[in-house]
Amino acid sequence: MLSTASTLAQDVSEKTQFQILTSTGLALDNHGSEANNSRLFVEKANKKQASQVWRLGRHSDGSRAIISALTEKSVDNAGAPAGAHAEVLQWDTQKDHQNEQWIMTRLSNGLYTFTSKTSGENLGFSETPKSGMKIAQFPANANDPNQQWKLVKSTLKVKSTAYTSTNDWENPRIFEINKEPAHAFFIPFSSIEEAKADPTYRLPWLPTKSSRIVMLNGKWKFHWVKEPKLRPVNFYKPGYDVSKWDEINVPSNWEMEGYGTPIYTNVTYPHANRPPYILPQAGYTNEKERNPVGSYRRDFTIPQNWNGQEIFIHFNGVYSAFYIWINGKKVGYSQGSCTDAEFRITPYLKKGNNTLAVEVYRWCDGSYLEDQDMFRLSGIYRDVYLFATPKVRLRDIYLTNKLSEDLKQGTLNVKAKIHNYGGDMKNSQLRITLKDDAGKAISTLTSPITIAQKNKESIVNISGNISNPALWTAETPNLYNIDIELIDGNGKTLEATTQRYGFRKIEMKNSKIYINNRLIYFKGTNRHDIHPIYGKAVPIESMLQDVLLFKQYNLNTIRTSHYPNDPRMYAMFDYYGIYVMDEANVECHANHSLSDNPAWKDAYCMRQVRMVERDKNHPGIIFWSMGNECGKGNNFREAYKAIRAIDDRFIHYEGMNEA
Repeated sequence: MLSTASTLAQDVSEKTQFQILTSTGLALDNHGSEANNSRLFVEKANKKQASQVWRLGRHSDGSRAIISALTEKSVDNAGAPAGAHAEVLQWDTQKDHQNEQWIMTRLSNGLYTFTSKTSGENLGFSETPKSGMKIAQFPANANDPNQQWKLVKSTLKVKSTAYTSTNDWENPRIFEINKEPAHAFFIPFSSIEEAKADPTYRLPWLPTKSSRIVMLNGKWKFHWVKEPKLRPVNFYKPGYDVSKWDEINVPSNWEMEGYGTPIYTNVTYPHANRPPYILPQAGYTNEKERNPVGSYRRDFTIPQNWNGQEIFIHFNGVYSAFYIWINGKKVGYSQGSCTDAEFRITPYLKKGNNTLAVEVYRWCDGSYLEDQDMFRLSGIYRDVYLFATPKVRLRDIYLTNKLSEDLKQGTLNVKAKIHNYGGDMKNSQLRITLKDDAGKAISTLTSPITIAQKNKESIVNISGNISNPALWTAETPNLYNIDIELIDGNGKTLEATTQRYGFRKIEMKNSKIYINNRLIYFKGTNRHDIHPIYGKAVPIESMLQDVLLFKQYNLNTIRTSHYPNDPRMYAMFDYYGIYVMDEANVECHANHSLSDNPAWKDAYCMRQVRMVERDKNHPGIIFWSMGNECGKGNNFREAYKAIRAIDDRFIHYEGMNEA
């Protein structure tokens, strides 16, 4: 009977290369295959054979990963349970993935056993192994020589065939370049009178007529290719001829316009599971359409009355990554398909005609965090517009309130961020006017502004009391208009906007949620942002139809599964009375290891922050959800901290229930 010493097995270095031999001297060999699901064999040992060289990585629990030095793929037990005697295979290496966790035990004769953490069975054979035999799993028996393995150090210099990349869209640490910070969604106006006359003043989901907005929706020139190397790399240059290109509707999903293939999948990624890379998978659509690229072009002119203003471009949603150029100059890059991306384009503009170019990639490393159960579609699928602001601008607004215990007294708190791009605003002030639904002014608050130096930001906090506020609930969705004006030293309004806002108190008592001192029974459903004809480019009329159906069926709660919806949808939730669980665009269902991989931490946090900052002023939002079906990991602890640093509403995540 052989004795065991698992502690000695843990001393084997993760960096040392080995041949892993059977007790009869045959070597573990992957035949040089780079494909997932390939079976593994034993062959005659050859010290110069790269496919026989392995490393023994370490999982968090001390178990080992058996990793090919050639392909960087790991021995996987295929999810087989005990008793299946299943053949093992190779798969993309995933830290702490149970199928790749092997308990390595050193025996008294100097050999080792490898026991699957999933099946409890050992790597081995049912008979004396012969060259060419596939490796399988059998009931653990340390005394069986067919389950014993020898480690022989290898000094062979192996050139890994594993794919590497310098692309921004295959780097989890690069998810935005030159992009503006996140902020609450609002429409800039030249004056509060213009805001009051706008259709959005009471119904914020309607199209705006603001003089500070130029919509870029409509027909764009478009070119589509199956993979990045085929794209027209110089298309962004103003002199590049796009006259013979097709035209495409913006917003739209290009698959719904006849380009490429719509893909439905639940858990399985539509590309190889080798984060952060976008690689083809045998038998999948992306074997032939590896990573389609859509090149978009259009021209625009700047209104004359925008002279001297700061000008930005706003994208409400693009799947899944894109670069932007103005007049041939690269402006920036963005990932995060379901929240907005804004870029300051003032330095790139010229008088007269300006050329806008956008290069959209169907997949990027961010796609590993967008593995929701849904149709996977691509392109510029939400609104695109330009907006203008003064040199000193209102960059962000954060509205909160506090109600007395008897709900008869309320306090409105306004936190405004004022950014200075080089303007002179001596003796300027911020004016806040609270108006009821009939348009009657309830109170007016003002505060002087200490303007920060150029390219810096100042914060203004204003608070005011209100007696007997009309409260917001799903049953009584009372809303006020909070008008916000940036006024210079001569009393002239430089910028104005408004927010529809509701007063309500949210509490948790004995694990139950109370709103305005009433216990709430949440009766709701999940909602995907999808349309049978337009895909994810959902028309306003369809959004409104959904909300009215919710109310007609006595639903009071919506979870925006599994990503932030179009910002106009939340205005409908507020207006008609719907409680909301706003969910971040984070799901790595097919690769939970990303949730505990430090390289992805900032990408996780970015998606939370951009959701919360955009949607924070909506009274209907009761919960923030950090995502869906991602397993556990420290990245969610960091994401929780990132949300809590902004807002104090309840935070939900179904994959971790830590107190």
